[in-house]
Amino acid sequence: MRVGDFEVEIPIPADAVGSNKRDWSLVQRAWWDGITAIYGDSTNVSARIALEMRITGGSSVVMAPQLGNNLGTASIEVITSMPAVEDPNGIWLAFKQTLADIWTSYTGPGGEKLNVRPHWAKEW
Repeated sequence: MRVGDFEVEIPIPADAVGSNKRDWSLVQRAWWDGITAIYGDSTNVSARIALEMRITGGSSVVMAPQLGNNLGTASIEVITSMPAVEDPNGIWLAFKQTLADIWTSYTGPGGEKLNVRPHWAKEW
């Protein structure tokens, strides 16, 4: 089955500046922000199949989106059916932009923007 798939890799930040303890609240926030975006406009539910997340470690591979994420990575994605992707009103494109704006707005404990990266193999 062909689908539309949008995924980003969010570094899991420390809970405080200089700490090695993970801030799991940001992972929860990303999940609930995804759910809120999906159901925020009840007339236009674009994610018609799934919202999915997995936690992975960092990576030292140059092309890996987890590169440098020493405390781990939250990989979060939404999947939809082709009618949503092919909608002439662009509902899938608009929905992906909404999610991108939300998921790339997160900051670390010192206020620095997190280095959120796309999963290159998924609809980019």
